[in-house]
Amino acid sequence: MLSPSTPPVLRRLLPAGGLRRGSTVSVTGSLTLLLALLAEAASAGARVTAVGMPAIVGLVPGEVATLPDPGPGWPRVVAELLHARGSVVVLPAGAVTARDAEQLAALARQCGSVLVCHGPAWAAADVRLEETPGSWPPFRDGRELGVQVRGRGKASRPVRALLRLPLRHPVRAVA
Repeated sequence: MLSPSTPPVLRRLLPAGGLRRGSTVSVTGSLTLLLALLAEAASAGARVTAVGMPAIVGLVPGEVATLPDPGPGWPRVVAELLHARGSVVVLPAGAVTARDAEQLAALARQCGSVLVCHGPAWAAADVRLEETPGSWPPFRDGRELGVQVRGRGKASRPVRALLRLPLRHPVRAVA
């Protein structure tokens, strides 16, 4: 588990109380939710690499390596990063084949990495965090949003909550 790098507001929703090593997590519908996960992981010392996400540069505090355009061979790039870096965030430019998804998930399990994916292409993730309709507008020091967590195993029973995600850290990104 990567705790304490998981934001406290999300620990109670995640089945293992945090991001479990060897798992695949999908975040859908909310860049704010994804950034909250990455910010806490990076500020707690986890090695985070954002692949295929040019919009993330400068938005996540802590040291986050970025590879905005890995090209058509992105699954191979992500596989190498799973071995070398530990935590990887992926936003593939196109659809993810079932084979690529299965191979990357297996590699994350084997390496003890956490593969956090942003977007709807990773429906078979171990845990899926989804912004629910009717989320609240931004507030002074962060954002409130509705989140549903579901997945496999301990996460098979959906859990819903309204979360306040503080955006409190200074930003520094490393390319």
